[in-house]
Amino acid sequence: MGLSSLSLMLFSIYILSTIVKFHLVVANSLQSYTPPCSADEHSALLQFKQSFVINTSASSCYYDYGAYPKTLSWKSNRSCCSWDGITCDEETGHVIGLDLSGSCLYGSINSSSSIFRLVHLESLNLANNDFNSSQIPPTIRNFPRLRYLNFSYSGFSGRVPSEISHLSKLSSFSIERNYNDNQMFSHEGFLRSLAQNLTGLEKLHLSDIDISSSIPDTLANLSHLTSLVLENCSLSGKLPFSLSNLRHLFYLDLSLNNISGQTPPSFGNLTRLTDLWLGSNQLSGHIPASFGNLTRLTDLSLGSNQLSGPIPASFGNLTRLTNIWLGSNQLSGPIPASLGNLSRLTTLLLYSNQLSGPIPASLENLSRLTSLWLGSNNFNSSIPPSLFNLVNLRSLDLMDNNWNSTIEFHKFLKLQNLTDLWLSGNKLEVLMGSTSMNNTTTVVPKFENLILRGCNISEFPDFLRSQDSLRQLDLSGNRLHGGVPKWMWNMSTQTLGELVVSHNFLLGFDRPPSTIPWVNLEWLDLASNSLVGEISSLICNASTLNYVDLSDNRVSGVLPQCLRVSSNDLQYLNLGNNNSTGKVSPQICNLTKLSYLDLSSNKLSGMLPQCLGPSLEYLNLANNSFHGILPQRFTTAGCDLSMIDVSHNKLQGQLPRSLANCASLEFLVLSNNQFDDVFPLWLGTLQKLKILAMRHNRFYGVTGQPKKNLHFPELRILDLSYNSFRGKFPAEYIFSGYAIRGLSSVKSSYHSYDHYLQGKFVHTVCQL
Repeated sequence: MGLSSLSLMLFSIYILSTIVKFHLVVANSLQSYTPPCSADEHSALLQFKQSFVINTSASSCYYDYGAYPKTLSWKSNRSCCSWDGITCDEETGHVIGLDLSGSCLYGSINSSSSIFRLVHLESLNLANNDFNSSQIPPTIRNFPRLRYLNFSYSGFSGRVPSEISHLSKLSSFSIERNYNDNQMFSHEGFLRSLAQNLTGLEKLHLSDIDISSSIPDTLANLSHLTSLVLENCSLSGKLPFSLSNLRHLFYLDLSLNNISGQTPPSFGNLTRLTDLWLGSNQLSGHIPASFGNLTRLTDLSLGSNQLSGPIPASFGNLTRLTNIWLGSNQLSGPIPASLGNLSRLTTLLLYSNQLSGPIPASLENLSRLTSLWLGSNNFNSSIPPSLFNLVNLRSLDLMDNNWNSTIEFHKFLKLQNLTDLWLSGNKLEVLMGSTSMNNTTTVVPKFENLILRGCNISEFPDFLRSQDSLRQLDLSGNRLHGGVPKWMWNMSTQTLGELVVSHNFLLGFDRPPSTIPWVNLEWLDLASNSLVGEISSLICNASTLNYVDLSDNRVSGVLPQCLRVSSNDLQYLNLGNNNSTGKVSPQICNLTKLSYLDLSSNKLSGMLPQCLGPSLEYLNLANNSFHGILPQRFTTAGCDLSMIDVSHNKLQGQLPRSLANCASLEFLVLSNNQFDDVFPLWLGTLQKLKILAMRHNRFYGVTGQPKKNLHFPELRILDLSYNSFRGKFPAEYIFSGYAIRGLSSVKSSYHSYDHYLQGKFVHTVCQL
């Protein structure tokens, strides 16, 4: 072949390859070209954008880590197909997908919203916004092509429209956790209509919608379902056997309902399940052994039911399990040794059952276990050494069993990752061994919750010196004596929220600071010790405190005047049975959240502040020397009081007629005062009153027959003795028909109120 022929051939090949490349470029460009969206859809989207404001708090990053305001990219001079969250059909240019999840939208949606003009939509995701308690409009029917619909975490409320069941092409439907003041609800046949019309559903998530019906058998029509979540939907009735026909299910959550009856053994046929959540219902009977067939399970929740019988040994087959929750049932018998096969397990919660026997040594095989809760069962003997080989444990609950051995605390130090330890409620003697824990080679875990109540500990554990992450510390019911050591004030100053050292033999504090050092302390319980000295003003300088109990000590002095601090969140204050003196300052009324106040059995005097009680529910001022009249204000229309005890004082005058406003009042104890009034028949309107004690006062006159038939429907104790009543006692108007009426001599001072709630009887003590 000559040179010219070769050149011609090469030139021809070049031309051919160029033509091929040109066609490929044209083809690719044609393939990637999408027509612009229509003018109407463009306008509808811009109107939708303008109907909302951007509020960053409207989209919680807890639910959507990618939350950002997508509509900021929506510019009128650009095709809507290029905007964030918009998907267009490549051939027609119609908007077929709208994903505004986590877009910080705040505002309302109604039937006239421009979004309902996007009639070609196949996917709509408005999750994780705040639609300000809007109701989902019935115009949702304008999307007949919709396959994907997600309205979760978006602040919707009101009735879920039945029109959703007309979207026959839906394969995924989610309306979950729309928290607001008005709970979402549906009509009773809502689930049934979904099951009849949306037979192509693969995902159905309806958490926190008040459906208030049983689970219909027709859910079995949804044969393509892979994920079904009906958590907290007010469902009742029994679990339908037909659910076991949903063989494609891998996720099933029916927790937090009122479902009763036994769990069908046929649920063992759902062999594709990875997650099964049936907790917090009223299921009863045994756990089916067939659950051992669910070999793909990773999460199993059956807790907070009424299940009984043993834990099936077949659970040992579920080797993919990472979490088991069986707590708060009535399960009995031993822990099956087969649970030691579950090498992937990280959480094992068996608390609050009736399990017994030894802990199987095979549990030490659970090397990935981080949480082991065995509390509130009937395990006995000693804590098995095998537990101390679970080196990844972070949370260990052994409380309220029958462990009765002596154990050295340093064994728990092998669990270097341990943050939460509960040992209370046993017969253990825990040896702290401070010397060994001061060893420089000993590394003490960073505890967060440490509950050592009733462990026969005789001195403050020395290792607490190094703790800087404690949130909860309970050393109550031990044998601690002497003073609280000074170094305690430097422990976990930024984190401690609860300190309980009650029921010990403590005498005081070693050089306390002028203010409480724990800046986040909410709960302080030092009750039932032998603390002496004046009531410390420390409790007032901690504005975070909401619970203080210093009762049953020997503290003295006047009540701290710093109770006037208005920023205080104090809700519970118990200073009963001490040696406090002086008056109750009106400044106490600045504790506007106070619901429980006990100042009984002190040496307090003076008149009671008339401002007492805006939020009080429990008031005990007994056994002091108060005089004057009962406050009028604490029984106004907003009265929430359920208990009033002002016995053994020097109070005078008439009873406030406004007591009739206290509709929740159960106990009214006025004994041993100087009240001067007629019999309060007007208290008969109080539907919950159980104890009315008026002995040793100056009540007088004829008890008489009321003008109205005012019964005391729940009254069980009425003490009128040592007054000046006369005439015939009108028992038929005082007691309800079921009560046992009679006269007896009751010596009780009515301090154990709960005792009288147990039986339906009435003691009438009177001297007419």
